[in-house]
Amino acid sequence: MASPFGLNGLVFGTNDSAAVFAALDAAGVPVEPPLQFSRPVELPDGAHDATFRIVRLKQAVPPAGVQHGGRLFFCHHFNRDLVWRDEWRHHANGVIGVIRAVIAARDPAGLGDLFARMFGSDAVRRSAAGCTLLLGLSQFDVVTRDALTVQFGPAAASAEGRDTFMAALTLRTRSLDQAAAALQVPGAQRRADRIVVPATSAFGVTLEFRP
Repeated sequence: MASPFGLNGLVFGTNDSAAVFAALDAAGVPVEPPLQFSRPVELPDGAHDATFRIVRLKQAVPPAGVQHGGRLFFCHHFNRDLVWRDEWRHHANGVIGVIRAVIAARDPAGLGDLFARMFGSDAVRRSAAGCTLLLGLSQFDVVTRDALTVQFGPAAASAEGRDTFMAALTLRTRSLDQAAAALQVPGAQRRADRIVVPATSAFGVTLEFRP
């Protein structure tokens, strides 16, 4: 509750949380031991317990470590059929996936180095604006706050005194027309190739919709 409004958690999927913990620990990544828990899921045939095991990165405290602007962790689903259900994966805005998450940082290189230890240096691309972690069909862009402003202008999220913060999500939609019809929010901007919802209208995180 004390955290600023906005995006404060990004999750990687895994089918072997024990191996993830062992690999990250061996690579010198500050990581918590696996934590297992469950929660009830109500289905037409009654309640079921969905069980998860997560491996969390420790919250780094400068100057000893790298800030990652929120919570980064891996999640191991033991019964995916209870959670990843087709009837819950259709949305009025037409969204079918996450293209990227954007983290704004005073020093993007620090997070780039952390991601390289986690996933290998070949998964990280460096640029003048920051760096990009490429994973599956998604990516994580770590950019300077100036570069964030260049991308989103007045729609960009505010730092609110933070050196590093999770700033934006780019979502893939089946149709920009469908997304526009569903997004009845102040300040949403429709362009030829995207719709941008300003952070002030989305609880502190900029939302970008692309086909």
